[in-house]
Amino acid sequence: MSHDKKTEIATLKLGEFDQLVQNSLPTGKWKAEVGDIAILAFGYTRALLIAPNEEIYYRITKATKQLQWIHPDIFATILSFNGHPTPLKNDFNRMSISTAAGLIFFYLNQKLYTVDAKSLKVLNISNAVLTQDSTKLPFFSRIENIEAGWFSWFDDGAQTLEDYEEYYYMLLRENNPNNMQLQEEHRKYQNKG
Repeated sequence: MSHDKKTEIATLKLGEFDQLVQNSLPTGKWKAEVGDIAILAFGYTRALLIAPNEEIYYRITKATKQLQWIHPDIFATILSFNGHPTPLKNDFNRMSISTAAGLIFFYLNQKLYTVDAKSLKVLNISNAVLTQDSTKLPFFSRIENIEAGWFSWFDDGAQTLEDYEEYYYMLLRENNPNNMQLQEEHRKYQNKG
């Protein structure tokens, strides 16, 4: 999506709607027409928080009452089913579809990144100065271990995540190559260590 401030025209990229997957129902070959309604920010009232530990998870979710939080155990279950101990963009997309969550929050280096669940585009970066005493990999959940799939040795998601912040910074940078604030926050994190 892009918006021209001078002409006040928004341009939307149309794609297949996959939020309500039902294999028993027919799919159509519809084209956009004048008068169609575009629903922006679908699912933005439901969110998943990727946090390094339980304390940070509960402090952020309790402080933000206007969102319906998807518990990270649900996402860990999706990862386990896919055989991915390290979450990939596709895993976040599957989680978004199965839970109707439109937002993902990543807690990285005392910042909270608000991200669109489908595109992983950063929507906002805000300060969240919390003490991080520990880190659970790949993120806080009550599921102790996410096993790699039997035939997933060629799959990037089968690798074990070893550095929480670095991995999620790289995932966000990969999907936001022109976000200078994200680039700068990642550099600050790297220089800190």
